[in-house]
Amino acid sequence: MHVHGYHDDGARANRTSQVVEILDGMDPQMREHMIDRFFDMTDPSQSTVRAPSYKTEHRGRPTGKDEQSRRRIPSFTNLITSGSKVTQTNAMSRRRGRGRGSGVRNTQSTYDHSPIPPIRDTYIEQLPVVIQRHISHTVDVKPGGHCGFRAIAALIGYGEECWFQVRYELMEEIQQNKRQYDQLYSVREMADNLLFLLNNFEQPAPERHWMECMTLGIVIASRYNLVLHTFGQNNWNCFTHLPLRSPPVPDQERREIAIAHVGRHFVQVFLHPHYPVPPFPTWWWNHSSDEAKGWAARYITRVNLWYEITGTGANGPGAKFGGNID
Repeated sequence: MHVHGYHDDGARANRTSQVVEILDGMDPQMREHMIDRFFDMTDPSQSTVRAPSYKTEHRGRPTGKDEQSRRRIPSFTNLITSGSKVTQTNAMSRRRGRGRGSGVRNTQSTYDHSPIPPIRDTYIEQLPVVIQRHISHTVDVKPGGHCGFRAIAALIGYGEECWFQVRYELMEEIQQNKRQYDQLYSVREMADNLLFLLNNFEQPAPERHWMECMTLGIVIASRYNLVLHTFGQNNWNCFTHLPLRSPPVPDQERREIAIAHVGRHFVQVFLHPHYPVPPFPTWWWNHSSDEAKGWAARYITRVNLWYEITGTGANGPGAKFGGNID
């Protein structure tokens, strides 16, 4: 059967208009889902956390803030070749590399389209249902009490073995801005307690020195000038942490990373585009500088989407303090 006008520009424009009308008629959650599917099919290399790959072997502390600001989050290709255990919801098998960063820059290679049955990601399955389909994959780190700091070290480009450097730099962030953190936390002496928590470099680390992502999230975001999403096993344990003092950077320079606290372990999380954004802790709104409040502008719409699909609101459980501290 001959189909008239299939290649005609007018017919194509008409079909495009029909698609737009269909999307406009959907409820917001379904519309976001369909847009996600469209981007996944047209360009599966898209990810909210991606950057040029590079070798992550570092010795000693960074020389200064300028060096830290130039660091980029490693690509998924580097994570595969670094030896970290990868789990995904799409058709990719677990793989381990044999070396450090490979220097591969082709992000298309991060997706395996071979006919391998999808694997179960037990970490994703333990997170809130509303976020599960928005997660591309998780990347595991070694246990031993430093897993939260290992996850952060890997995501900011240090490599997970530099967990001790992250501990040291977060201590430095609190000490250099002690007055601000003393005022920020509602619990008296919380800043001092965090300094005690961070000051441990033994392996394995005692439980009292494990990461508390709710209270340290804002310290991490401020130190490394990035956006940090932390996910727990309940909706009210999921938050977005923004820098306290610095003005927002251009979108193309913005770094967004995510971790999840599952049971007694932390893992790295990689998200699909257009994911709903967990809310900001109230203490960030109350204590961030006027310049820093500009960071929130890009996320307000997607925070409202989070409230809509979770059935919560700005005054819901955990909104004031941040729920149970992990």
